[in-house]
Amino acid sequence: MTLKGFMTIILVDLLLPVAVIFNIYLYFYPVLYQCAFPRASDDRPADFRLLTIADPQIEGDTVLRKYRHVSRTPEELAQQTLSDRIYDQSTNAAKTVKYYAKSLDLWGNDRYLKHVYRVVKQLTYPTHITVLGDLLGSQWISDEEFARRGERFWNIFPDGEKVTDSDLAVGTVDGPQWVNKIMTMAGNHDIGYAGDMNRPRVDRFEKMFGPVNYKLNFHPVHNTSFPMSDPAPELRIVVLNSLALDTPIQVQGLADDAYGLIDRALKNKSLSATQASILLTHLPFWKPDGVCVDGPEVKYFEERYGGGIRSQNFISEVVSNLLKGWIFGYPSGDDFETRRKSRGVVMTGHDHEGCDVTHWWDQTPRENALHGHWEVSKTKNWTEEINAKMAAMHEPPTEAIREVTVKSVMGEYGGNVGLLSAWYEWETQEWKFGYSYCELGIQHIWWTVHGVNVGCAVWLLVLTLVFLKDTFLVVDERKKKAALEKKTK
Repeated sequence: MTLKGFMTIILVDLLLPVAVIFNIYLYFYPVLYQCAFPRASDDRPADFRLLTIADPQIEGDTVLRKYRHVSRTPEELAQQTLSDRIYDQSTNAAKTVKYYAKSLDLWGNDRYLKHVYRVVKQLTYPTHITVLGDLLGSQWISDEEFARRGERFWNIFPDGEKVTDSDLAVGTVDGPQWVNKIMTMAGNHDIGYAGDMNRPRVDRFEKMFGPVNYKLNFHPVHNTSFPMSDPAPELRIVVLNSLALDTPIQVQGLADDAYGLIDRALKNKSLSATQASILLTHLPFWKPDGVCVDGPEVKYFEERYGGGIRSQNFISEVVSNLLKGWIFGYPSGDDFETRRKSRGVVMTGHDHEGCDVTHWWDQTPRENALHGHWEVSKTKNWTEEINAKMAAMHEPPTEAIREVTVKSVMGEYGGNVGLLSAWYEWETQEWKFGYSYCELGIQHIWWTVHGVNVGCAVWLLVLTLVFLKDTFLVVDERKKKAALEKKTK
Protein backbone atom coordinates (compact mmCIF):
# COMPACT_ATOMS: atom_id res chain seq x y z
CA MET A 1 0.00 0.00 0.00
CA THR A 2 1.31 3.44 -0.91
CA LEU A 3 1.66 6.26 1.62
CA LYS A 4 -1.04 8.17 -0.26
CA GLY A 5 -3.46 5.25 -0.02
CA PHE A 6 -2.76 4.73 3.69
CA MET A 7 -3.30 8.43 4.51
CA THR A 8 -6.52 8.50 2.48
CA ILE A 9 -7.92 5.52 4.38
CA ILE A 10 -7.06 7.11 7.74
CA LEU A 11 -8.71 10.38 6.68
CA VAL A 12 -11.89 8.91 5.19
CA ASP A 13 -12.44 5.95 7.53
CA LEU A 14 -11.26 7.43 10.84
CA LEU A 15 -10.59 11.16 11.11
CA LEU A 16 -13.56 12.53 9.15
CA PRO A 17 -16.20 10.28 10.79
CA VAL A 18 -14.85 11.11 14.25
CA ALA A 19 -14.77 14.84 13.41
CA VAL A 20 -18.35 14.75 12.09
CA ILE A 21 -19.66 12.94 15.19
CA PHE A 22 -17.77 15.23 17.58
CA ASN A 23 -18.94 18.39 15.83
CA ILE A 24 -22.56 17.23 15.72
CA TYR A 25 -22.38 16.77 19.50
CA LEU A 26 -20.63 20.10 20.11
CA TYR A 27 -22.99 22.20 18.00
CA PHE A 28 -26.26 20.34 18.57
CA TYR A 29 -25.97 19.01 22.14
CA PRO A 30 -29.09 20.91 23.29
CA VAL A 31 -31.05 18.99 20.66
CA LEU A 32 -29.42 15.66 21.55
CA TYR A 33 -30.17 16.18 25.25
CA GLN A 34 -33.64 17.59 24.44
CA CYS A 35 -32.83 20.81 26.29
CA ALA A 36 -35.86 23.11 26.19
CA PHE A 37 -37.74 25.62 28.25
CA PRO A 38 -40.66 24.00 30.09
CA ARG A 39 -43.87 24.64 28.18
CA ALA A 40 -47.17 25.96 29.47
CA SER A 41 -49.96 23.64 30.56
CA ASP A 42 -51.64 23.83 27.14
CA ASP A 43 -48.31 22.96 25.47
CA ARG A 44 -47.72 26.46 24.16
CA PRO A 45 -44.33 28.18 24.61
CA ALA A 46 -44.08 29.94 27.95
CA ASP A 47 -44.67 33.70 27.90
CA PHE A 48 -41.41 34.44 29.73
CA ARG A 49 -38.33 32.29 29.05
CA LEU A 50 -35.25 33.27 31.06
CA LEU A 51 -31.83 31.91 30.11
CA THR A 52 -29.95 31.85 33.44
CA ILE A 53 -26.15 31.74 33.59
CA ALA A 54 -24.22 31.65 36.86
CA ASP A 55 -20.66 32.39 37.95
CA PRO A 56 -18.52 32.51 34.78
CA GLN A 57 -15.72 34.02 36.92
CA ILE A 58 -13.52 35.31 34.09
CA GLU A 59 -9.89 35.16 35.22
CA GLY A 60 -7.01 37.36 34.10
CA ASP A 61 -3.76 38.87 35.28
CA THR A 62 -4.14 37.75 38.91
CA VAL A 63 -3.78 34.10 37.92
CA LEU A 64 -0.89 34.87 35.57
CA ARG A 65 1.17 36.73 38.20
CA LYS A 66 2.24 33.49 39.85
CA TYR A 67 4.21 32.68 36.71
CA ARG A 68 6.38 35.79 36.80
CA HIS A 69 10.09 35.21 36.43
CA VAL A 70 12.42 35.17 39.42
CA SER A 71 14.40 38.42 39.18
CA ARG A 72 17.72 39.08 40.94
CA THR A 73 19.64 42.25 41.60
CA PRO A 74 23.26 42.42 40.37
CA GLU A 75 24.41 42.01 43.97
CA GLU A 76 22.33 38.86 44.40
CA LEU A 77 23.59 37.44 41.12
CA ALA A 78 27.18 38.03 42.22
CA GLN A 79 26.60 35.97 45.35
CA GLN A 80 24.88 33.08 43.59
CA THR A 81 26.58 29.78 42.96
CA LEU A 82 26.41 28.04 39.60
CA SER A 83 23.76 25.63 40.88
CA ASP A 84 21.64 28.56 42.12
CA ARG A 85 21.78 30.20 38.70
CA ILE A 86 20.86 26.93 36.98
CA TYR A 87 17.95 26.52 39.39
CA ASP A 88 16.72 30.08 38.65
CA GLN A 89 17.00 29.57 34.91
CA SER A 90 15.13 26.25 34.99
CA THR A 91 12.45 27.76 37.25
CA ASN A 92 11.99 30.70 34.90
CA ALA A 93 11.81 28.37 31.90
CA ALA A 94 9.12 26.28 33.62
CA LYS A 95 7.18 29.43 34.56
CA THR A 96 7.37 30.66 30.97
CA VAL A 97 5.84 27.40 29.74
CA LYS A 98 3.11 27.57 32.41
CA TYR A 99 2.45 31.24 31.63
CA TYR A 100 1.76 30.57 27.97
CA ALA A 101 -0.19 27.41 28.81
CA LYS A 102 -2.43 29.37 31.21
CA SER A 103 -2.81 32.19 28.68
CA LEU A 104 -3.98 29.61 26.14
CA ASP A 105 -6.34 28.16 28.75
CA LEU A 106 -7.87 31.62 29.38
CA TRP A 107 -8.25 32.16 25.64
CA GLY A 108 -9.95 28.77 25.26
CA ASN A 109 -12.17 29.34 28.31
CA ASP A 110 -13.60 32.53 26.79
CA ARG A 111 -14.43 30.66 23.59
CA TYR A 112 -15.90 27.73 25.50
CA LEU A 113 -18.26 30.06 27.37
CA LYS A 114 -19.11 31.92 24.17
CA HIS A 115 -19.91 28.62 22.47
CA VAL A 116 -22.21 27.50 25.31
CA TYR A 117 -24.08 30.81 25.24
CA ARG A 118 -24.40 30.98 21.46
CA VAL A 119 -25.54 27.39 20.90
CA VAL A 120 -28.06 27.28 23.76
CA LYS A 121 -29.51 30.65 22.80
CA GLN A 122 -29.86 29.67 19.14
CA LEU A 123 -31.55 26.35 19.87
CA THR A 124 -33.80 27.13 22.87
CA TYR A 125 -35.19 30.60 21.98
CA PRO A 126 -35.14 32.51 25.28
CA THR A 127 -37.00 35.80 25.63
CA HIS A 128 -34.72 37.15 28.37
CA ILE A 129 -31.19 36.52 29.71
CA THR A 130 -29.53 36.93 33.10
CA VAL A 131 -26.07 36.31 34.55
CA LEU A 132 -26.37 35.69 38.30
CA GLY A 133 -23.16 37.30 39.54
CA ASP A 134 -19.44 36.56 39.75
CA LEU A 135 -18.98 37.70 36.19
CA LEU A 136 -15.28 38.18 36.95
CA GLY A 137 -12.82 36.18 39.01
CA SER A 138 -11.74 38.75 41.60
CA GLN A 139 -12.83 42.05 43.11
CA TRP A 140 -9.20 42.82 44.01
CA ILE A 141 -8.17 43.98 40.55
CA SER A 142 -7.20 47.36 39.12
CA ASP A 143 -9.60 49.47 37.10
CA GLU A 144 -7.54 48.71 33.99
CA GLU A 145 -7.75 44.94 34.50
CA PHE A 146 -11.46 45.27 35.34
CA ALA A 147 -11.99 47.04 32.01
CA ARG A 148 -10.07 44.33 30.14
CA ARG A 149 -12.11 41.55 31.71
CA GLY A 150 -15.30 43.50 31.14
CA GLU A 151 -14.48 43.74 27.45
CA ARG A 152 -13.81 40.00 27.38
CA PHE A 153 -17.20 39.42 29.03
CA TRP A 154 -19.00 41.30 26.28
CA ASN A 155 -16.98 39.39 23.67
CA ILE A 156 -18.35 36.18 25.21
CA PHE A 157 -21.85 37.65 24.82
CA PRO A 158 -21.28 39.45 21.50
CA ASP A 159 -24.94 40.30 20.85
CA GLY A 160 -25.57 41.23 24.48
CA GLU A 161 -26.43 44.69 25.78
CA LYS A 162 -26.44 45.94 29.34
CA VAL A 163 -29.56 47.25 31.04
CA THR A 164 -29.53 51.06 30.93
CA ASP A 165 -31.22 53.90 32.76
CA SER A 166 -33.47 54.29 29.71
CA ASP A 167 -34.69 50.72 30.20
CA LEU A 168 -35.43 51.43 33.85
CA ALA A 169 -37.35 54.56 32.87
CA VAL A 170 -39.61 52.48 30.60
CA GLY A 171 -40.19 50.11 33.51
CA THR A 172 -40.99 46.92 31.58
CA VAL A 173 -39.16 43.99 29.99
CA ASP A 174 -41.80 43.63 27.28
CA GLY A 175 -40.79 43.46 23.65
CA PRO A 176 -38.40 41.51 21.41
CA GLN A 177 -35.45 43.83 22.14
CA TRP A 178 -35.05 42.14 25.53
CA VAL A 179 -33.76 38.93 23.92
CA ASN A 180 -30.35 40.66 23.76
CA LYS A 181 -30.51 42.57 27.03
CA ILE A 182 -28.46 40.86 29.75
CA MET A 183 -29.59 41.43 33.32
CA THR A 184 -26.41 41.08 35.36
CA MET A 185 -26.18 40.54 39.12
CA ALA A 186 -23.22 41.79 41.15
CA GLY A 187 -21.33 38.91 42.80
CA ASN A 188 -18.78 38.90 45.59
CA HIS A 189 -15.98 38.45 43.03
CA ASP A 190 -17.27 41.56 41.24
CA ILE A 191 -17.77 44.04 44.10
CA GLY A 192 -16.83 42.17 47.31
CA TYR A 193 -18.80 41.10 50.37
CA ALA A 194 -20.36 43.59 52.78
CA GLY A 195 -17.10 44.05 54.69
CA ASP A 196 -15.00 45.14 51.69
CA MET A 197 -17.61 46.37 49.20
CA ASN A 198 -17.25 50.06 48.44
CA ARG A 199 -18.81 52.68 46.20
CA PRO A 200 -16.00 52.83 43.57
CA ARG A 201 -16.28 49.06 42.97
CA VAL A 202 -20.06 49.25 42.60
CA ASP A 203 -19.76 52.31 40.32
CA ARG A 204 -17.32 50.61 37.95
CA PHE A 205 -19.52 47.50 37.87
CA GLU A 206 -22.60 49.53 37.00
CA LYS A 207 -20.70 51.47 34.33
CA MET A 208 -19.55 48.25 32.66
CA PHE A 209 -22.47 45.87 33.29
CA GLY A 210 -25.54 47.84 34.40
CA PRO A 211 -27.34 48.70 37.67
CA VAL A 212 -27.24 46.38 40.70
CA ASN A 213 -30.70 47.19 42.12
CA TYR A 214 -33.87 47.61 40.08
CA LYS A 215 -37.37 46.31 39.42
CA LEU A 216 -39.01 45.85 36.03
CA ASN A 217 -42.37 44.35 35.03
CA PHE A 218 -43.39 41.82 32.38
CA HIS A 219 -46.91 41.58 30.97
CA PRO A 220 -48.14 38.54 29.00
CA VAL A 221 -50.07 38.91 25.77
CA HIS A 222 -53.79 38.66 26.52
CA ASN A 223 -55.42 35.37 25.57
CA THR A 224 -58.69 36.62 24.09
CA SER A 225 -60.37 33.27 24.78
CA PHE A 226 -60.63 34.40 28.40
CA PRO A 227 -61.65 37.73 29.95
CA MET A 228 -58.87 40.04 31.09
CA SER A 229 -57.89 39.37 34.70
CA ASP A 230 -58.55 42.05 37.28
CA PRO A 231 -56.03 43.23 38.26
CA ALA A 232 -54.14 42.65 35.00
CA PRO A 233 -51.45 39.92 35.16
CA GLU A 234 -47.99 41.17 35.99
CA LEU A 235 -44.65 39.45 36.54
CA ARG A 236 -42.17 41.50 38.52
CA ILE A 237 -38.44 41.04 37.83
CA VAL A 238 -36.54 42.13 40.95
CA VAL A 239 -32.75 42.43 40.61
CA LEU A 240 -31.29 42.80 44.10
CA ASN A 241 -27.75 43.31 45.43
CA SER A 242 -28.04 40.74 48.23
CA LEU A 243 -24.41 41.26 49.25
CA ALA A 244 -25.45 44.51 50.92
CA LEU A 245 -28.31 43.14 53.03
CA ASP A 246 -26.46 41.83 56.09
CA THR A 247 -24.27 43.59 58.62
CA PRO A 248 -21.66 44.66 59.55
CA ILE A 249 -21.24 46.46 56.23
CA GLN A 250 -18.46 48.85 55.29
CA VAL A 251 -20.57 51.38 53.35
CA GLN A 252 -24.05 51.87 54.78
CA GLY A 253 -25.19 53.72 51.68
CA LEU A 254 -24.97 50.51 49.64
CA ALA A 255 -27.29 48.78 52.12
CA ASP A 256 -29.65 51.76 51.87
CA ASP A 257 -29.74 51.32 48.08
CA ALA A 258 -30.68 47.62 48.39
CA TYR A 259 -33.33 48.20 51.04
CA GLY A 260 -34.63 51.16 49.04
CA LEU A 261 -35.41 48.77 46.20
CA ILE A 262 -37.14 46.40 48.63
CA ASP A 263 -39.23 49.31 49.90
CA ARG A 264 -40.29 50.18 46.33
CA ALA A 265 -41.12 46.53 45.69
CA LEU A 266 -43.24 46.49 48.86
CA LYS A 267 -45.30 49.45 47.67
CA ASN A 268 -46.03 47.70 44.39
CA LYS A 269 -46.73 44.26 45.90
CA SER A 270 -50.15 42.65 45.57
CA LEU A 271 -51.41 39.48 47.21
CA SER A 272 -53.50 38.77 44.15
CA ALA A 273 -52.42 35.64 42.27
CA THR A 274 -52.34 37.70 39.08
CA GLN A 275 -49.06 39.19 40.30
CA ALA A 276 -45.92 37.12 40.78
CA SER A 277 -42.23 37.93 41.20
CA ILE A 278 -38.90 36.52 40.07
CA LEU A 279 -36.13 37.53 42.45
CA LEU A 280 -32.70 37.54 40.79
CA THR A 281 -29.80 37.77 43.19
CA HIS A 282 -26.33 36.36 43.78
CA LEU A 283 -26.42 35.08 47.35
CA PRO A 284 -28.85 32.20 48.03
CA PHE A 285 -31.41 32.22 50.83
CA TRP A 286 -30.47 30.65 54.15
CA LYS A 287 -30.78 26.88 54.47
CA PRO A 288 -29.80 24.47 57.24
CA ASP A 289 -26.65 22.43 56.88
CA GLY A 290 -26.94 19.38 54.63
CA VAL A 291 -29.59 20.64 52.22
CA CYS A 292 -27.11 21.93 49.61
CA VAL A 293 -23.38 21.49 49.10
CA ASP A 294 -22.71 24.77 50.91
CA GLY A 295 -23.86 25.12 54.50
CA PRO A 296 -24.51 28.30 56.48
CA GLU A 297 -21.18 30.02 57.13
CA VAL A 298 -20.19 33.63 57.73
CA LYS A 299 -16.67 34.94 58.28
CA TYR A 300 -15.70 38.42 59.45
CA PHE A 301 -12.71 40.71 59.05
CA GLU A 302 -10.66 41.47 62.12
CA GLU A 303 -11.71 44.59 63.99
CA ARG A 304 -8.62 46.47 62.78
CA TYR A 305 -9.96 45.96 59.24
CA GLY A 306 -13.47 47.10 60.11
CA GLY A 307 -14.99 43.86 61.39
CA GLY A 308 -17.34 43.58 58.41
CA ILE A 309 -18.49 40.44 56.60
CA ARG A 310 -15.53 38.83 54.86
CA SER A 311 -17.47 35.96 53.27
CA GLN A 312 -20.88 34.31 53.54
CA ASN A 313 -22.55 31.37 51.83
CA PHE A 314 -26.14 32.56 52.34
CA ILE A 315 -28.16 35.62 53.17
CA SER A 316 -28.79 35.47 56.93
CA GLU A 317 -31.79 33.45 58.11
CA VAL A 318 -33.61 36.52 59.45
CA VAL A 319 -33.21 38.55 56.26
CA SER A 320 -34.04 35.52 54.07
CA ASN A 321 -37.35 35.02 55.86
CA LEU A 322 -38.15 38.72 55.71
CA LEU A 323 -37.52 38.78 51.96
CA LYS A 324 -40.13 36.05 51.49
CA GLY A 325 -42.66 38.47 52.91
CA TRP A 326 -41.29 41.70 51.44
CA ILE A 327 -40.97 40.41 47.86
CA PHE A 328 -43.56 37.62 47.68
CA GLY A 329 -46.02 38.32 50.50
CA TYR A 330 -45.49 35.06 52.43
CA PRO A 331 -47.16 33.92 54.62
CA SER A 332 -50.38 35.41 53.30
CA GLY A 333 -53.03 34.21 55.76
CA ASP A 334 -55.85 31.67 55.90
CA ASP A 335 -57.26 31.97 52.37
CA PHE A 336 -56.49 28.46 51.05
CA GLU A 337 -57.10 29.40 47.40
CA THR A 338 -54.62 32.28 47.61
CA ARG A 339 -52.08 30.16 49.44
CA ARG A 340 -52.28 27.40 46.83
CA LYS A 341 -51.18 29.63 43.94
CA SER A 342 -47.53 30.41 43.31
CA ARG A 343 -46.36 33.96 43.70
CA GLY A 344 -42.87 33.59 42.32
CA VAL A 345 -39.46 31.97 42.29
CA VAL A 346 -35.95 32.86 43.47
CA MET A 347 -32.96 32.46 41.13
CA THR A 348 -29.48 32.66 42.67
CA GLY A 349 -25.84 31.78 41.98
CA HIS A 350 -22.77 31.62 44.26
CA ASP A 351 -22.85 27.87 45.10
CA HIS A 352 -21.08 26.45 42.05
CA GLU A 353 -22.57 22.99 42.51
CA GLY A 354 -26.14 24.28 42.24
CA CYS A 355 -29.18 23.45 44.36
CA ASP A 356 -32.96 23.26 43.89
CA VAL A 357 -35.06 23.66 47.04
CA THR A 358 -38.52 24.66 48.17
CA HIS A 359 -39.11 26.94 51.16
CA TRP A 360 -42.51 26.16 52.65
CA TRP A 361 -44.52 27.52 55.53
CA ASP A 362 -45.19 24.94 58.23
CA GLN A 363 -48.05 26.02 60.50
CA THR A 364 -47.03 23.57 63.22
CA PRO A 365 -46.25 25.67 66.31
CA ARG A 366 -42.83 25.37 67.87
CA GLU A 367 -40.76 27.29 70.39
CA ASN A 368 -40.36 30.96 69.41
CA ALA A 369 -42.67 30.37 66.40
CA LEU A 370 -46.17 29.85 67.73
CA HIS A 371 -47.88 30.72 64.43
CA GLY A 372 -45.63 28.67 62.16
CA HIS A 373 -42.13 28.64 60.69
CA TRP A 374 -40.26 28.16 57.44
CA GLU A 375 -38.95 24.77 56.40
CA VAL A 376 -36.60 23.93 53.52
CA SER A 377 -36.68 20.74 51.46
CA LYS A 378 -35.26 19.49 48.19
CA THR A 379 -37.80 20.42 45.53
CA LYS A 380 -38.12 16.86 44.25
CA ASN A 381 -39.45 15.53 47.59
CA TRP A 382 -40.98 18.47 49.45
CA THR A 383 -44.57 17.43 48.63
CA GLU A 384 -43.92 14.10 50.37
CA GLU A 385 -42.85 15.93 53.50
CA ILE A 386 -45.97 18.06 53.37
CA ASN A 387 -48.18 14.98 52.97
CA ALA A 388 -46.56 13.51 56.08
CA LYS A 389 -47.73 16.59 57.99
CA MET A 390 -51.31 16.34 56.75
CA ALA A 391 -52.22 13.59 59.20
CA ALA A 392 -51.74 15.98 62.10
CA MET A 393 -53.26 19.07 60.43
CA HIS A 394 -56.63 20.05 59.00
CA GLU A 395 -55.03 21.50 55.86
CA PRO A 396 -51.61 21.12 54.27
CA PRO A 397 -49.02 23.90 54.63
CA THR A 398 -49.11 24.65 50.92
CA GLU A 399 -47.55 28.13 50.91
CA ALA A 400 -44.20 27.59 49.26
CA ILE A 401 -41.61 29.25 47.10
CA ARG A 402 -39.04 27.50 44.93
CA GLU A 403 -35.41 28.64 44.97
CA VAL A 404 -33.03 27.49 42.25
CA THR A 405 -29.33 28.01 42.78
CA VAL A 406 -28.03 27.67 39.24
CA LYS A 407 -24.97 25.49 38.78
CA SER A 408 -21.92 27.37 37.48
CA VAL A 409 -21.34 27.73 33.74
CA MET A 410 -17.59 27.19 34.23
CA GLY A 411 -16.06 24.32 32.28
CA GLU A 412 -15.23 22.24 35.33
CA TYR A 413 -18.95 22.25 36.20
CA GLY A 414 -20.05 21.18 32.72
CA GLY A 415 -21.01 24.49 31.10
CA ASN A 416 -24.41 24.45 32.79
CA VAL A 417 -27.15 26.96 31.96
CA GLY A 418 -30.61 27.16 33.48
CA LEU A 419 -33.89 27.42 31.57
CA LEU A 420 -36.64 29.12 33.61
CA SER A 421 -40.16 29.41 32.21
CA ALA A 422 -43.02 31.53 33.54
CA TRP A 423 -46.49 31.66 32.02
CA TYR A 424 -49.88 32.98 33.00
CA GLU A 425 -52.81 30.59 33.20
CA TRP A 426 -55.76 32.69 32.00
CA GLU A 427 -58.34 30.09 32.97
CA THR A 428 -57.28 29.85 36.63
CA GLN A 429 -55.81 33.38 36.73
CA GLU A 430 -52.45 32.48 38.20
CA TRP A 431 -48.74 32.33 37.30
CA LYS A 432 -46.95 29.02 36.82
CA PHE A 433 -43.21 28.31 36.71
CA GLY A 434 -40.99 25.54 35.40
CA TYR A 435 -37.25 24.98 35.38
CA SER A 436 -34.82 22.74 33.51
CA TYR A 437 -31.14 22.94 32.65
CA CYS A 438 -28.69 22.09 29.89
CA GLU A 439 -25.01 21.03 30.08
CA LEU A 440 -22.38 20.65 27.39
CA GLY A 441 -19.78 18.86 29.51
CA ILE A 442 -16.35 19.80 30.81
CA GLN A 443 -14.17 22.17 28.79
CA HIS A 444 -11.95 19.31 27.60
CA ILE A 445 -14.76 18.35 25.21
CA TRP A 446 -14.47 21.72 23.46
CA TRP A 447 -10.68 21.39 23.27
CA THR A 448 -10.90 17.79 22.00
CA VAL A 449 -13.33 18.62 19.20
CA HIS A 450 -11.24 21.54 18.00
CA GLY A 451 -8.09 19.44 18.35
CA VAL A 452 -9.64 16.79 16.11
CA ASN A 453 -10.67 19.51 13.63
CA VAL A 454 -7.14 20.89 13.52
CA GLY A 455 -5.76 17.35 13.18
CA CYS A 456 -8.08 16.70 10.21
CA ALA A 457 -7.03 19.95 8.58
CA VAL A 458 -3.34 19.19 9.02
CA TRP A 459 -3.81 15.61 7.79
CA LEU A 460 -5.72 16.87 4.73
CA LEU A 461 -3.00 19.43 4.02
CA VAL A 462 -0.27 16.79 4.19
CA LEU A 463 -2.34 14.44 2.02
CA THR A 464 -2.85 17.24 -0.51
CA LEU A 465 0.91 17.84 -0.63
CA VAL A 466 1.48 14.12 -1.19
CA PHE A 467 -1.05 14.13 -4.05
CA LEU A 468 0.59 17.19 -5.57
CA LYS A 469 4.03 15.64 -5.25
CA ASP A 470 2.86 12.43 -6.95
CA THR A 471 1.09 14.45 -9.65
CA PHE A 472 4.21 16.47 -10.38
CA LEU A 473 6.30 13.30 -10.44
CA VAL A 474 3.93 11.70 -12.93
CA VAL A 475 3.93 14.79 -15.13
CA ASP A 476 7.70 15.04 -14.97
CA GLU A 477 8.03 11.34 -15.81
CA ARG A 478 5.73 11.76 -18.80
CA LYS A 479 7.72 14.73 -20.03
CA LYS A 480 10.96 12.78 -19.78
CA LYS A 481 9.40 9.83 -21.59
CA ALA A 482 8.05 12.06 -24.35
CA ALA A 483 11.42 13.75 -24.74
CA LEU A 484 13.17 10.37 -24.96
CA GLU A 485 10.72 9.10 -27.58
CA LYS A 486 11.20 12.26 -29.64
CA LYS A 487 14.96 11.92 -29.46
CA THR A 488 14.96 8.26 -30.59
CA LYS A 489 12.86 9.18 -33.61
